[in-house]
Amino acid sequence: MSLDPERNRAAGLQGQVENLSKENSADFWAELSAKLPSGKSEEDKKQRKQLFNAFDANGNGCLSLAEVDKGIGTVIKNEALFSAKRPIMRAFQAAKGLSQSKKPLDDDTINRKEFQELLGYLRQYFELYVMFAVVDKSDDNRSVKDIHLENLEKKKERKQTNPNEG
Repeated sequence: MSLDPERNRAAGLQGQVENLSKENSADFWAELSAKLPSGKSEEDKKQRKQLFNAFDANGNGCLSLAEVDKGIGTVIKNEALFSAKRPIMRAFQAAKGLSQSKKPLDDDTINRKEFQELLGYLRQYFELYVMFAVVDKSDDNRSVKDIHLENLEKKKERKQTNPNEG
């Protein structure tokens, strides 16, 4: 097993992904979407307010990345999402600063308005993460394009050192 924690998480996710590709896949995604209310309906707004308050343990009206991460683990309670740190971090970074309102803290937090976007980004980025895990059979977190470019570079280097090689 790799010493890279993200790779270990991805390896664990691979098993979960295989389960998602079976009959319970639709149930999993429907349940996850229900736990991430990012819509504009009154019900979503109400759920989002409750979720934000549950995440905001210190009650300062802003969420740090650590609070979001902890909230995903303790409030949303979805192990697959909680173990996917890259999508969590990317969703947080994407949502941070979207609102033009003044925040009581600094730019390293999200407010209630940005929280709606965070939930939508979490769902989208996690779905992309899972799709990538399905196609990343080598478990090296590299795309086919990355591998192809690396192989082209190696071929170019070989050709420069040995011009007679085809």
